[in-house]
Amino acid sequence: MSGFNRRYQKHAKLEKSELISLVITALVAGFFLSFNDWGEEAAKYAVGLQNLVFAIFAVLLILGTVVFLQKALGVFFGYKTTYAHSWPGLLVGFFITLFSNGLFPFFLPGIVNYKLVKTARLGKFLPHYKYSEMWLVSSLAVIIPLFFAAIFGSFYVASELEIFRHITIAAILIAVFALIPAPNMKNPLSENKSLTDVRLYSNIHQATFGYDLITFSFPAYVVLAATTAIFALLVLVFQVFSIVLSFVFALVVILVYRSAILYLND
Repeated sequence: MSGFNRRYQKHAKLEKSELISLVITALVAGFFLSFNDWGEEAAKYAVGLQNLVFAIFAVLLILGTVVFLQKALGVFFGYKTTYAHSWPGLLVGFFITLFSNGLFPFFLPGIVNYKLVKTARLGKFLPHYKYSEMWLVSSLAVIIPLFFAAIFGSFYVASELEIFRHITIAAILIAVFALIPAPNMKNPLSENKSLTDVRLYSNIHQATFGYDLITFSFPAYVVLAATTAIFALLVLVFQVFSIVLSFVFALVVILVYRSAILYLND
């Protein structure tokens, strides 16, 4: 465990660029989420400002937790992960939010970059990039927000505090938007990667969480996406905050769909 602690202290520290990216994403996403919470009367501006602060805090809390846990899990597997905001995702979100008058606040939560810590992977059967491990790290961008939504959604139902409502809404939207795949626009050869790294990891570097998930394991992505969709539906319609129930329903839906396809193909 001491070896893990040394690797964590060396490779899991939050860099200045990551902190800036988190703040940028939180500020922009918070503005989108509170777009319709500003009143037209001067007396309501204070309420609107409060909603903006709550939304920014909610996004920063959730994404900060995601980045922290991704770094810890990445170091455990032998990777150094780096978070970055997505300018295209935020820019597209600006137009969608603006033209929908805030009815459809949209943003991409960000991207994660992987770098091998070769000394931490010595002795492993597969010392290079391993898709299953990176899938687990990227999946935290969806799983952690779902837990936030389940916990703080229950708190909101019990207490009706506005801060809990903002955290719940932000968590659900982050989980949903984190599933959206947006590919990399950079050439991996331009960063002097080795031929092995390029062959194993091209077109994935600096891609969104969703692109990582769908590339590393499409079947697992389908299960996670179905679970997230059903969870959001249960929350919006029935105010049921159960990840386990959503997962079970997702498996049932997938199995029924697959059985129907196989039956029709026979």
